Amino acid sequence: MTRRRTLSDPWEDAVNLGSTINCPVYEECAYISADGSTLYWDCQRPGSYGGHDIWQASVEPVVDFNGDGIVGLDDLMILIEYWDQDNPSVDIGPMPWGDGVVNDADIEILLKYWGQEVDYPMEPYEPMIIQDNTGFQIYADQNTPDMFVSSYISQGEMSYYDQTDPTEGDCCIYCAGLARYNHIGFDFWPDRDMTLLVQEGYALEFWIRGDSLNGRFDVRFIDTKTDDPVDHPWRMRKTISKSLAPWDGQWHQIRMPLKDFSEHGSWDDNSWFNPQGDFDWAAVDRFEIVAEHHDFEGMQFWFDDIKITE
Repeated sequence: MTRRRTLSDPWEDAVNLGSTINCPVYEECAYISADGSTLYWDCQRPGSYGGHDIWQASVEPVVDFNGDGIVGLDDLMILIEYWDQDNPSVDIGPMPWGDGVVNDADIEILLKYWGQEVDYPMEPYEPMIIQDNTGFQIYADQNTPDMFVSSYISQGEMSYYDQTDPTEGDCCIYCAGLARYNHIGFDFWPDRDMTLLVQEGYALEFWIRGDSLNGRFDVRFIDTKTDDPVDHPWRMRKTISKSLAPWDGQWHQIRMPLKDFSEHGSWDDNSWFNPQGDFDWAAVDRFEIVAEHHDFEGMQFWFDDIKITE
């Protein structure tokens, strides 16, 4: 969560809302109830009734203005100090984020917590990373609970659930006619530390079917962008062409060791940055299949059973 005083002010540093809200699996679509008392969101966490379920948590105002752990006279005096002013730090009423002026509505909220001890276990946000000691599945009929699709398709067609002769299960990925630089993607959540997998000789393995002799594309991993202004989401890639799999309309399995991938720079903030040897296998954010070299006009490709394996 992050805040700002006005629409023109910069955002404050993001804070982690704690394990009640931020868990290791994918969460989305946060929504505040009309009365401001409840946060709802969509989550795939364990214990759900199905795949995507709606979870909820109560919204509590920050009423300990002086940070001493208890709501009392000192907090009231701070509120009065800003009476009739627009000060978001003490503008707590009505819920959930005040009305732009410190007045009776804020005292009403403060008195509800009078004399109570409060604790706000919010910590500065840091990307969550899990260390991979064994291989893992990227695609098998659908994305897994610890990743989600993150594709960019501006033209052509693409489906994660094509049922045209998959090699495994009921579905495979299909794409046709994509524009150059369009990509099929999977965003890892949490981010993955794949250092040991690279050291131990693990490989990217998948099945591919194509119908164009001149087709060529990249598979790539993208690392996590940090707060360092000179850091960017660096790429490690391998190019796939007819030299690795004949585009004869039949399924072919491709296996390529992770250590054979090469760095390919970064596209960030509408600018290109040449590779600098800074790709970080300890914080991998995404896997993508991308039309890097040309568009797919008149071309079709199918992908299935994508995984990292020993």
